[in-house]
Amino acid sequence: MKNIFLLSILYLFSVQLNGQQHSLVQENGYWKMVKDGQAIPGMKFEEVYSLCKQLIYNDKFVDLKCPIIVKKLNKKGVISAKGKIIIPIKFNHIYYKDSIYIVEMNSGARGVMDRNGLELIPIKYKGLSPAGDCFIFREGEAVGLMDKYEQVKIQPEYKNIVAAGNYFIVTNSINRKQKIVNIKNEDVIGFKYKKIFYWNNHFVCSGREKTDIINPKTKEIVKTFPVSNIHKRGSDFLLLIDKESKKGVCNSSFELILPIEYDEITQKQEGFVIKRENQYGFTDSLENEILPLEYEYINYESSRIIGGKPGIYQLYDKTGKPISEKFSYIKYLFENLYKAWDGKEWLLLNELGQPFLPEKFPMVWEAVPDIFMAKNYHPTGREEGHYVIVSDGKKFGLLDKKGSWLNAPEFEQMMFVNEYMAAGKKDRWYLIHYKKGVLEKFPFDEIDSEIIDDFVLITGDYKYLINTNTGEPSPIGGFEEIQYWGKNYKPFPSVKKDGKWGMISDSLDWVISPKYEEMGKLSLLNGRLVAPVRLEDKWMLIDWKENQITKNLYDYISIGKKHVKNRYYYPAVLGKKIVLLDQDGMEFTPTEKDHGFFLQGRTVNQDKDKIFTFDKIKYGGLSGKGQVLYLPEYEQLDMEEDFKTFKMYTKNGKMGYGDPKKDIPPVYENIQSFSKKIRYNKYEKTGYIAKKKSGIGAIDLRNRILIPFEFENIEYKDNFFLTFRNNKYGLYSEAGIQLMPQEADFVEDIIMRDSWVYVKAVVDNLTGIYDCQKKDWLVQPRNEQVEFWFPNKQNNNFFIKIKNGDYESVRDGTGKIIIPKEKHIIQSGEKVIPVYRNGKWGVYDTSGKKLYNPQFEKIKIIQPPSKKLQYKEAFWAGKKGGRFAFFKGEKQLTEFKYMKINNMRGADMFFKAIHEDAIDVVDGDGKVWFSKDIDGVELADRYKEKVIFGYIKNQVEYILEMDKNGQIIKEEKY
Repeated sequence: MKNIFLLSILYLFSVQLNGQQHSLVQENGYWKMVKDGQAIPGMKFEEVYSLCKQLIYNDKFVDLKCPIIVKKLNKKGVISAKGKIIIPIKFNHIYYKDSIYIVEMNSGARGVMDRNGLELIPIKYKGLSPAGDCFIFREGEAVGLMDKYEQVKIQPEYKNIVAAGNYFIVTNSINRKQKIVNIKNEDVIGFKYKKIFYWNNHFVCSGREKTDIINPKTKEIVKTFPVSNIHKRGSDFLLLIDKESKKGVCNSSFELILPIEYDEITQKQEGFVIKRENQYGFTDSLENEILPLEYEYINYESSRIIGGKPGIYQLYDKTGKPISEKFSYIKYLFENLYKAWDGKEWLLLNELGQPFLPEKFPMVWEAVPDIFMAKNYHPTGREEGHYVIVSDGKKFGLLDKKGSWLNAPEFEQMMFVNEYMAAGKKDRWYLIHYKKGVLEKFPFDEIDSEIIDDFVLITGDYKYLINTNTGEPSPIGGFEEIQYWGKNYKPFPSVKKDGKWGMISDSLDWVISPKYEEMGKLSLLNGRLVAPVRLEDKWMLIDWKENQITKNLYDYISIGKKHVKNRYYYPAVLGKKIVLLDQDGMEFTPTEKDHGFFLQGRTVNQDKDKIFTFDKIKYGGLSGKGQVLYLPEYEQLDMEEDFKTFKMYTKNGKMGYGDPKKDIPPVYENIQSFSKKIRYNKYEKTGYIAKKKSGIGAIDLRNRILIPFEFENIEYKDNFFLTFRNNKYGLYSEAGIQLMPQEADFVEDIIMRDSWVYVKAVVDNLTGIYDCQKKDWLVQPRNEQVEFWFPNKQNNNFFIKIKNGDYESVRDGTGKIIIPKEKHIIQSGEKVIPVYRNGKWGVYDTSGKKLYNPQFEKIKIIQPPSKKLQYKEAFWAGKKGGRFAFFKGEKQLTEFKYMKINNMRGADMFFKAIHEDAIDVVDGDGKVWFSKDIDGVELADRYKEKVIFGYIKNQVEYILEMDKNGQIIKEEKY
């Protein structure tokens, strides 16, 4: 037994030693594989990625535990933990999933290899991607399915294939309908649905009128919903949406827990925020009403509900019980912390609705203008923490999530920088570490907010770099400028010191001493680090050891490299000649075989003319055959995104648009195009806004003047020109016709109904509505707030709500006042307008007739169940004593006995009214058709002489037929 124990110890020790023998070490931007402290020849990589987990960096040293995807010379492969090549390093991409590798060549062809690098599927298929235990492959525009042994299971004749459990959802390429097949390509469900997805071991299948829930094993329809649009919400709920965009929710047992009657439903941790008719409520997942539909704002965070009504916000627990005082405003911050405004000052509240700050600091909050929430992440492994920056109006301090001061309010400014807080006071900035406190030895005039990896950039008369892990500054001292080239080249930023450029490594010391007038990006080109530099007035390429690798000296070499057929090149100019330089400094002339060039990061097709753009000198152009189209004499020369037409160009400091040889000449100081929207997501260029010495104007595509060059600024907005001169705004049409004179301080909105144009504008801090056809103010600019209100999109009738002081009023489209002063007015339907005064609600109709004085706790507008149904009367519900009644205009149809009133879908106006004992079904005349102790009811339809209802009781569905007089014809289970 003792010998076995010793052998076990020796074995574990040898395993540990073997794990330490091979390691990856990062040095000068590369990863090297090291064995027993010695670098293995050929094992030098640009990037590495572990297949068991992402590599954890620890002083640039990594222990190997499993195979690794490596990148070398921009090609990828796979090596073992001991440096054995599993997959050759020759692929553009490698994807790893479930112990297999999908490899991709430069041509886009893909294949599959096993974990040992043996080929399972040849590298010849485009679009190869995993689908369950099989693979989707593409032939032309169609896709098929094969297993990992290249056996075709589904022929490539479909638009799309998606794995779903042990089945596949197949999309027809002809009509985009979907069906379900098994691995044998046998139909489980045929082509009859427009959308199918797999959820809770069932298929959710949507058609035009309904959605069926189907069990794939029995092929039976277990549930049907009268909706054509369903969205998944995790594994617990489905969001149902009907044709009229009304929403409901069903659970994982396919039971309807929220009826399909809400405008919005947002799932939260323990329930749903619901919205209907611009009012919000909250229910739990069992349809228990937590907060009724009578709030203007509801949010649920961290097991607490924020409910807001006009001027009154409270914090509630998850049962709907208020737990805080009433405030003017409440907002969730983080980790059970809320901020509240009581009308004079901000308070921090905890999850119990109580003040969060310790009582010994009451003076901090006497005049707090704002509270800023900040989130800090510490890369050293310290858990994520949250802090609050607070201000007493003059000074800033820092609180942790427990309410303890990290720094009392003593700084004029504060901001987070990695695991430091940058804080400024008395024109000096300090770094505050969460453990080390204020670093007094490093005060600076200014701290730049930009972070460069683990370094913070300190700016003042000179710039400094400080390592935020150690707090130590760079040994190069202060410098004037730094060019950081991105994460791929992070060890080599260019730095300007004493007027000359050099480069530093990640140790913050010099790699290339500062001696150059200009320096570009140090790029990794085919295993070689190359940078363009200017010495005096000539340019060359150098490597990181400062060896000159160009034979000639050039007038200019572009700082940004270009890409041609998997090789990198630098555009350069020698006299008026345009050439390309490769990474060896050799000149290169493009040919038709080179598949195009990169133009500002985008590829140009080889059969089109190409334009080379340069960074700091003149722009010139080459064709695909290397012929010079345009000499390098332009300061700017661009093409449109489709690369078929020219864009803006600049010559001798003046700008033009289009082809320099034939279009708008370069006579403008500035020029930019504008486009009008012609259809959804499609725009058509209309003309240009341009600047001359005389001012800013607008021209069309033929250089004809639309708006004279006499304005300080012109903005093209919603197919109109907003002109600015002498601190006043005016409005022109896109044809150049003046619609509103230069007399507005600010234009808030431009409203167009058919061909009629209105402008909501501000003059002397007061708002009005200008009628552009009548050339006069429809509503004079004498109001604090003005809002347009279009109750019906089908016609041009509109209303204007005006707020002055504590009161609001409403005018119609002619400017006539139809509702005088009220405390609050709701923009509602086209027939009823609710008003609020002294804590109660009343109702006007849209002609201005007062239907009821404010006397209700709540007003609910009842819209027709279908957009096709229109009624002359205004239907609405009023609430008193916690109960609802139903009204048609001024006439009360029912008593105040209902707890809830909802519309019912159907061919006529019916609604369901819920009270303690039953659900009543009432029509638009107040007639009760039936009253039953049931769980739910919906109107099925009206047929000539009878009406059919569907209701549910004890989870059983029933059909009820009634004649036109309300007599029961038939009642049976469905």
